[in-house]
Amino acid sequence: MRDKKILSIIMPVYNVEDYVRDSIYSVISQNEFDDMVELIIVNDGATDSSGEIIENILAVEENKNIIYLTQENQGLSAARNTGLSVARGEFIGYLDSDDLLHSKFLKIILSILLDKNNADIIRYNYSFFKGDRSNIDESNFKDTSFYLKRFYGEDIIKHEINDGSWYAWRRIYKRNLFDGTLFPQGKKYEDVITIPSIVLKAKELIDLNIPLVYYRSNPMGITKNTSARESLDVLYSIECFKYRAVPKGVSDSLIREFNLSVVKIFINLVCLSKNTKMKFLFTLHAIRLGKYNFHFGEYSSLLRHYFICRLKGIISKAWRALK
Repeated sequence: MRDKKILSIIMPVYNVEDYVRDSIYSVISQNEFDDMVELIIVNDGATDSSGEIIENILAVEENKNIIYLTQENQGLSAARNTGLSVARGEFIGYLDSDDLLHSKFLKIILSILLDKNNADIIRYNYSFFKGDRSNIDESNFKDTSFYLKRFYGEDIIKHEINDGSWYAWRRIYKRNLFDGTLFPQGKKYEDVITIPSIVLKAKELIDLNIPLVYYRSNPMGITKNTSARESLDVLYSIECFKYRAVPKGVSDSLIREFNLSVVKIFINLVCLSKNTKMKFLFTLHAIRLGKYNFHFGEYSSLLRHYFICRLKGIISKAWRALK
């Protein structure tokens, strides 16, 4: 029988040779990275030197709590699912291979997990950064200054919908929440498709008011290079959520709130993308008359959201031009 762990952190890797070393060491350099924790690195067919960098780290560290897997390129969802299939932890976390953990991440998370609480999910904030870790200032951080806010039952999904942030790496999950639910292959924006279904299964959520993950700002990221067809993957999450929510007795009003939040995410993608702006009004019109059947007031709020996003984009371009 495999040794059980408290926490498994899964890190998919694909062509991040400039960042993967720092990302790995943000986990394994913490004092609490011991036999209670494992890091599962899944090389998803990287074609740059990411694999060589990882192998060099493994040769130096020789740590049995680091698991390294390689596979042909199948995408982020497949890499996450591969990591999950071998995870020994009672709880699961995800870390993108260009992001960093806070230096006290494990200390704080393990203190909660070992406190005999019944939480299914621990949720935390994140901060943006550019460049390397030297640009991150943790001097004002006090690990005793955070608070635990607990949510139960339907209040969990209400809280998550109100926030609208479905990044997989923003939470620690009890392993059994993924039973019967995996990340969908062949879809972009897999977090918006998968995480709401996972959250629906949770009976208790702990929310922390501190940033425990540093998210690397990437001007060439996925939202800047998305086609209209790929953007529609976000809307697929509406069907997935309804499929899970209705049998659990989630109210129609809450399902509608989720639908609205997802369409706003789609609008954000449209506004950011270089390729889909002209297709927006047609898509929104189809949503209005089709199966989502928003009320006029909701439809109007989506239009306002779109024009605000567009205005912000225009102002941002003008500001950059003046610099």
